[in-house]
Amino acid sequence: MKMTLVTLSVLCILAACGGPKPEDVVKGFCDAVAAGDGEKAVGYLTQEAIDMANEQIEAAKADTSGYTLDMMAALLGADVTREQLMSMDGRQIIALQFGSDLMKQVFTGATVGQATMTGETATVMVTLNFMGQTQEVPFQLIRDGGSWKISQSLEGM
Repeated sequence: MKMTLVTLSVLCILAACGGPKPEDVVKGFCDAVAAGDGEKAVGYLTQEAIDMANEQIEAAKADTSGYTLDMMAALLGADVTREQLMSMDGRQIIALQFGSDLMKQVFTGATVGQATMTGETATVMVTLNFMGQTQEVPFQLIRDGGSWKISQSLEGM
């Protein structure tokens, strides 16, 4: 009985300290996107990555011709208008982007590699297959509040 309690205590401590590995975080992100769950996918990002994307979205909203938002709506593949995009905040638009049919196609069948870690940063290579093309994409992560988060700009995704 005493040994069981010690074993359980050690496992609990290791689970609390370790948390998900960078590969697990990237896999969770890829799985969320492949399932069309954009809101869950956004949860794997650092606030800084969300803020950077939000700046890009605000710049698109500032385009008085409306062309940028129209293109964004078309690329999202969602039934969303320019006016609806104007009323959304960056996080909502990012979630819509990661929940889009196009992103589902890109991330379905993604292969997540092993992390290369340096202190509080990590890089995880992901192999994506889209329209017969295979591409390796590096995902940059940082330790944020004790857990790993994807920190790269969303520009290339």
